Amino acid sequence: MFERFATEARDAVTAAQSVARSRGDSLITSAHLLLALADEPTSVASLALSSLGVDGPALRTAMDSPARAALDGDALAAIGVDLDTVRAQVEGTFGAGALDRAAPTGGRHLPLTPDAKKVIEQSLRVVVAERSRSIDTGHLLVAVSLVDDSAGRAMLTRAGVTAESARAAVAATRAA
Repeated sequence: MFERFATEARDAVTAAQSVARSRGDSLITSAHLLLALADEPTSVASLALSSLGVDGPALRTAMDSPARAALDGDALAAIGVDLDTVRAQVEGTFGAGALDRAAPTGGRHLPLTPDAKKVIEQSLRVVVAERSRSIDTGHLLVAVSLVDDSAGRAMLTRAGVTAESARAAVAATRAA
């Protein structure tokens, strides 16, 4: 299927791996794909997102929001895990900031999570529906917006982007 990817779409998937690594993640999620799409300023996806008032820094902020961290801490506390105690024990053993450091990846390719795989599969469906010849970043953006229960779609939803608005913005960007 990757033979149908335009160069910019292939580059976006590769950039998603770099995004994941820079965040210390060991898997590529649909959120990493979305951040990579937003980071290429001349791509169809980035221009479409910009027309919707969304950019890479805003998406990163949404991904890193303290509300998300607080929710995780609250969820752990509900099952009897004190996040501060865990952090203190880990830092006591491995040094200050141990939980904040990127995990070593050994230079290998990072695998895609199921939601990232679904985005790639969905992008092919979008291309077929549009009768296009190749998958570009616009197709990937629309695919992110369509995959239910994915981190990328959740980020888009928080930013006020729906599947319909993403599709319309991509079409308008291509027409410009």
